[in-house]
Amino acid sequence: MENTHGTDLYVVIERYTPAPGKLDEVLSMTNDIGKTLHGFEGLLMLQVLKPSGSKGDVVSTATWESEAAFKGFMQSDAVKDLMKSDAFSKMQELTTSSSFDGFSLVSGWHAAH
Repeated sequence: MENTHGTDLYVVIERYTPAPGKLDEVLSMTNDIGKTLHGFEGLLMLQVLKPSGSKGDVVSTATWESEAAFKGFMQSDAVKDLMKSDAFSKMQELTTSSSFDGFSLVSGWHAAH
C-alpha cells in the first residue's frame, strides 16, 4: 500500500476530560474553537471526537502540512488571542484534565470515493 500523504504531516491530538456533567459543554466548546481554525494556512483537517458512551474524553485531532506549519500557527496572533480569551479559562473550568501531544505521520491512507 502506498503512503498517500507524504512524510511531513504533523498530527496534534488534544484530550479533554470533562468534569462530571460537563461533557456536552466541553464538546460544544471544542467544536466552536475548532471552527475558528478553519482556513488557517497549513491546517489540512480538524476532527472533534466524542466518547461513544456518556463518559470519556473529548478528543480533537488536527492534521498539519508539517510541524513547521503547526509551530507557525502556535506563534500566531490567533493563538495569543485564544490564550487570553474567556474560552481558554472556561475550558479549564469545565475539565478535570487535558493533554496535548504532537506526532509525525509515519504512514497513512484513506479510501478514495
